Amino acid sequence: MTWPDNQTNTIDVTGWNITILDALDCETATQVPETIFNARRIIGTPIVDPLTSNVAVPVLLEECFETQQTAVFVVAPQGVRTYALYRVQVPGERAFPNEFSSYGLDSIGGLQYWDSTLLVRHGSASGAEALLVFRPDSTPAGSFASCGFLNTLEGADRLCPSDLAQASQ
Repeated sequence: MTWPDNQTNTIDVTGWNITILDALDCETATQVPETIFNARRIIGTPIVDPLTSNVAVPVLLEECFETQQTAVFVVAPQGVRTYALYRVQVPGERAFPNEFSSYGLDSIGGLQYWDSTLLVRHGSASGAEALLVFRPDSTPAGSFASCGFLNTLEGADRLCPSDLAQASQ
């Protein structure tokens, strides 16, 4: 990470944790109400919001049965070589118990900031894809605003919260 004083350093993501609701338990091949995961590694490319200097970081949490469970964290610089860490909260059927929880994402295909709005492209093993939109809010992670399908192959119905999804034409 490059700080405002142009110094760089490496941040170890393996200490970053998040509670995933309705997670897949790879050992039992069953869905569990919630599991705390630690990030294993960065997947794809972190992206910097040019307006705020916040950095969105896509991470792999777990991989099994040809399926990835992933998440996005936002690093907010707090001064010289210090930062605050936020979890991007993907909504689902239940309310979040706290700010450290989210529903998981499938394979993250890319991130982009547009006017401080975070766009997250993710997809299923079958090639279905969706774009989730997180608008600026009270925390640097923003809040969920919308989801649209990019490719509606098998598994697309799991990529967007069902009552909020907007199908593309």
